[in-house]
Amino acid sequence: MHEVLRIFFSPHDFRDAFPNIWAGFQVNLKLMVVAEALVLVFALAIAVIRGLPGRGARPLRALAIVYTDFFPRDAPDPRRVPRRLRAAGALDPLH
Repeated sequence: MHEVLRIFFSPHDFRDAFPNIWAGFQVNLKLMVVAEALVLVFALAIAVIRGLPGRGARPLRALAIVYTDFFPRDAPDPRRVPRRLRAAGALDPLH
């Protein structure tokens, strides 16, 4: 047990690895900001296209409707989860 504590919780190794971990964390934050901005623009474009009136916009509206209906939202629809998975607690967040 002492060997595990010495290897995994060494202050010296933590101090040596911290700059690399911090640099990786900053890269993750930058990627998150860029991704959020792109998602915001893309979602706004889809919403505007979906609301366009007229016959000329029908193909674009159809694509926007298919796109938004094809991709699932946050949580799975319990009606689409097989009964055996529901019984096993697949939708229980604390399971």
